[in-house]
Formats: sequence, C-alpha cells, structure tokens
Amino acid sequence: MNVSYQSFRPLFLFALIAAAVFLLSFTEKPAHPAATSAPQLAADSELTLLMREMYDDVAKMKTAVKRRKKPTSAVDHERMLNATPSVPAKTAAPAYPALAQSYLKALQALQEADAAQAPTLYKNLIDSCMSCHSVFCPGPKMRIQNLY
Repeated sequence: MNVSYQSFRPLFLFALIAAAVFLLSFTEKPAHPAATSAPQLAADSELTLLMREMYDDVAKMKTAVKRRKKPTSAVDHERMLNATPSVPAKTAAPAYPALAQSYLKALQALQEADAAQAPTLYKNLIDSCMSCHSVFCPGPKMRIQNLY
C-alpha cells in the first residue's frame, strides 16, 4: 500500500482550518462601545411624575378609609389636566379630559363622604383610574390594582 502525502492534503488543510477557527473562538472579542454603555432612557414626563405622586396620595387615602377616617389629599390632582405627558397626542384626545374629570369628581365625592360611604366611593375612585389607564396608558394597571 503506497500512500502519498498528496492524498491526505485536502484532509490536512481542512483539519488545520478547523483547528484555527476553534482556537480563535476562545480569543477575547473587543467590546462594542454601544454594548458597554447603558441605554439612555427618556426622562419621565411631568404627567408621569404627577401620576406617581397621585398613586402615593391615593395609597394614603386607602389607609384612611380602612381606618374609617376621612381621606384627605396632599396632592393637586387637577394638575393632571395640564401636565405635560410623555405622548402629547394621547392627552389631546377628547376622551382624556372626560376621563380626568370623572376621576376628579370621584376624588371630590370621596373627600366629601362620611366614613360609611367612603369604601364604596374609594372603589369608584380606583375604578376611574383603571378606566382611564385601560384606554391611554395600560402599563400601570397592575400597580393600580394594588390600590383596591
């Protein structure tokens, strides 16, 4: 059996290339500059920040209602009518001011209620939050659910 180097040449080249690719796969790759920096997030809008304040305010009202005390507000909820939103087109829709007014009326009713009416009126207030957020910004709905 006479085997020459020429008959193994293609196999040898294949093995050499495969070994080189295998070894190069272990070398450290330079990090792409965009991959190492954190993504830049847009700043929260005036309306977003207000909604967070409103959430905390309503959470305090929930505690007052549970303790059979008169719920009071420490936040100007009416600012929601004029606060700058993340997406201006959404609050420009005719439904937004209508839903906001519904919320404000529910808030006023709750604040004027006696202790016996407060639980029902508090639920109405949270229902009005859910109604608006079902239409305009559904992201916070799970968090709002905690207010029930």
